[in-house]
Amino acid sequence: MATGSWNDLEKQGAEAPRDTTRVLTIACFWLGLAVVFTMPWRNALFPFGTVSIGIYVGALFGLMWAVKVLLTGTTRSPNALHLVFVVFACLNLISVLWAIDPGRALSRSIRYVYFTGFLLALWDTLRTRRELFFALQAWAFGGLTLLTTVGIKAVFGVVQRYEAYNRLSAIGYGPNSTAAFLALTVPVAWYLTQSEDAPGGTALTIFNFLYTVLGSAAVFATASRGGLIAFVPAVVFIVAYGFEHPMFRRHRWAFLTAGAVAATIVLQSISAATYSRLATLPTAIVKNLQGDGRMRFWLAGLDVFRQHPLLGVGSAGFKPAMIPYFGRQHSPHNTFVSVGVDLGLVGLLVYGALLVVVLRNLLQRDRTLSRLWMTLFAVWFVAANAFGYQTAIATYVLFTLILVGSYAPDAAGSTSDRDADIDRPVEYGNPDRDSNPAD
Repeated sequence: MATGSWNDLEKQGAEAPRDTTRVLTIACFWLGLAVVFTMPWRNALFPFGTVSIGIYVGALFGLMWAVKVLLTGTTRSPNALHLVFVVFACLNLISVLWAIDPGRALSRSIRYVYFTGFLLALWDTLRTRRELFFALQAWAFGGLTLLTTVGIKAVFGVVQRYEAYNRLSAIGYGPNSTAAFLALTVPVAWYLTQSEDAPGGTALTIFNFLYTVLGSAAVFATASRGGLIAFVPAVVFIVAYGFEHPMFRRHRWAFLTAGAVAATIVLQSISAATYSRLATLPTAIVKNLQGDGRMRFWLAGLDVFRQHPLLGVGSAGFKPAMIPYFGRQHSPHNTFVSVGVDLGLVGLLVYGALLVVVLRNLLQRDRTLSRLWMTLFAVWFVAANAFGYQTAIATYVLFTLILVGSYAPDAAGSTSDRDADIDRPVEYGNPDRDSNPAD
């Protein structure tokens, strides 16, 4: 065999692993976007029995990422967020030993193990600013799907759980969860309308603008008082951000008119009963301050916490712990009360450390992106105190995207964190990989 032919074969053999790595990287990227896309509406579709579409997409993403890691032998170094979350997941798993309901505790612990893998996979997959923007757009598309299911239930008269106030909700969710998801997706869509770095062009800008208007109106249609409070930071963000995109500056009055007309039509279609419930918000706040409403569950949880201050009653133990107080199980409607009852002071400290890591990454070089993260974290914090969000996938998608934004290089090649590992080719173990999957 000629020397030239042998060299050609050697070159082909060297290129094959690189091609495989690139294919796997691209597949992981798009599956990661699929996970983000299905996040808001994952409970709306159960294609095979009782398992939601989100579980299948997440499992496929995790499997593809695991194959990539095994074949390349490299992955992105974990951050402090991942290390703290691993401790939190392990604490939940160990709590099975003293849990008030071991079966429920084990099920919750398995969920956190799943979240651990998801956090690592998404962090390893999204590395550049452009990839982050694609993920944000996928989040907005997922919000549209959620909003569409609200419209389907409204148009076809699907029976609502809360008929007394004609409250609308998405398929697979109650009004409160629907409002919380909308409050989390609307600021993302508005940010994408304003950012010149966002993917797409005029069509996507108009889509994100219309979703901002319709999604905002849908928050009112849910008649969720907690959701309305959670939406306040989003409104502040929308007003403060204004119309910065060149297209909006050129056609500002056209967009304002279209938005006002669309909002008026949607808001007028909402029944008076829905508005009457929202008007009871001050009364509901007073009742909670007086120990009524959800405050009853929080006070009962505080009593359980006093009895088990160090390690709690075990993961997912809040509901069964309420039986002696109310004769039946009750949801905590508060993330921090739930963690305190489940895992005691140790659990609260670990979960608090997780939030400290997230807060550290809110301030980034891109000030407008920082404002978006602050807005979304504020929305999440309200929802976490009103509904309970420690087991929601949206929580950990948000935390991961905040982390990615802090470590992703900007146009000048700089990052917000001085410890950021921006040398992407070395991380991937592929010195020739200088393009990203979004291109």
